[in-house]
Amino acid sequence: MEFSIGFAASGQEDELNNILQGHGMGLAGDIGEHVALVADGKVLGGGLLWQLDQDVFHLLVLGVAQDGRRQGIGGRLLKEICSNPWRYYRDASDCSVSQFRITTMARGTAVAFYRKCGFKICEP
Repeated sequence: MEFSIGFAASGQEDELNNILQGHGMGLAGDIGEHVALVADGKVLGGGLLWQLDQDVFHLLVLGVAQDGRRQGIGGRLLKEICSNPWRYYRDASDCSVSQFRITTMARGTAVAFYRKCGFKICEP
């Protein structure tokens, strides 16, 4: 499947919001700050990454369309975001650091997804 990942456009707002609502979330800011994975002109997934510090990011939301689940789309999207988070945060600063951390909050079945993608649970 050919796909592209980039910042979402205003015309993709309803599609991405519906996807995120299917996961109990919604848009977490302006549509242009979100990232969208698009295939054949259709938004199949998206998310929003926030830079907290020079080397610390937080993934606020991430979701895949119902008909795109179990096809590796979420993993592709997360892998791409994690490979270069500065590219997927609209106002990123100082991408010269070589190590960084990405955090997120997960619940339900998302916990297993993030573990599969290499995230670790932070114990209090």
